[in-house]
Amino acid sequence: MVSTGAPLAVRLDPDDPAASALHARVLAGLPRSFRPVPADGRTRADVVLVSGAGTTWAERAQSAFDGGAKGVMLTAIDAWHPETRWGCSAPPKTGSACAPPETCAALHRIRPPAGVATVIDSAWAAHPAVLDATAPIAADLAAITFITGAFTVPPRAGPSGRLAVEHLALVRVVAAPVVDVRVLAAGDGGYELVGTAGQVPVHLSATVSAAGTERGELCLLGADRQWSLAFGGTALAIPPRVFRAAAGGETVRPAVYECAQRAAWRAMHAAVTAAPVPRYGLACLRADVAALTAAPAATASPPR
Repeated sequence: MVSTGAPLAVRLDPDDPAASALHARVLAGLPRSFRPVPADGRTRADVVLVSGAGTTWAERAQSAFDGGAKGVMLTAIDAWHPETRWGCSAPPKTGSACAPPETCAALHRIRPPAGVATVIDSAWAAHPAVLDATAPIAADLAAITFITGAFTVPPRAGPSGRLAVEHLALVRVVAAPVVDVRVLAAGDGGYELVGTAGQVPVHLSATVSAAGTERGELCLLGADRQWSLAFGGTALAIPPRVFRAAAGGETVRPAVYECAQRAAWRAMHAAVTAAPVPRYGLACLRADVAALTAAPAATASPPR
């Protein structure tokens, strides 16, 4: 834990200029909490951003821990590669769901020291509108009998394997960890998987498409009530629509005009200065990836 008085020094990731630029814009809106420092490594940083875009991200994350960082923010981690289920052995290509298999192993090589925070930048699970709804959703979980989710994302959103991990993260945060996962289909075009969350059947899918806009919905369904979390994209002007429907009518949660990255940085500041455990951290990511990699191979062809 560190003093809450001075802003925390943040070093962005020079190996991923795009991610660093995005997070720099977010941090500019939190001047009392964070201050950027040069990315050359010469200036001590309290918090380090590490992107999974490069092949050495695990080593860079561990180096940050070993160098005394109080926290590490992980972003764009391609920790699951579904095309390997169909014998993909070709080198990874841009936009492909196939990626080096050592990436998954690298996730388990990271060993944060005790008391050091690791926060995962998750577009859905870290969104404040989702986090604000977890308590009222929890009150209804005993009545939920089925969970289903479908997303459509553009190719620039990254490999479909990354999206599957994001999907499991969302279900974990609002309901329970997804276990007994079976991958029905997966590839460059998306994925379809089933499993259970707290003994409730789960069906999740995503389609990578250049047509239309980014959108998706997660529904928690019961005989007399349901919850919907609808996402229209990651722009601030399109907040998620979260509502509960029951016999007495529909209740819409207040719109939250804050991006998931900003919420993740606020969680990081709280974890470093006040020591609460982040809602979705490294242990959760490892468990979700383990559930995917242990899933039985599908008999159907992956979507193309």
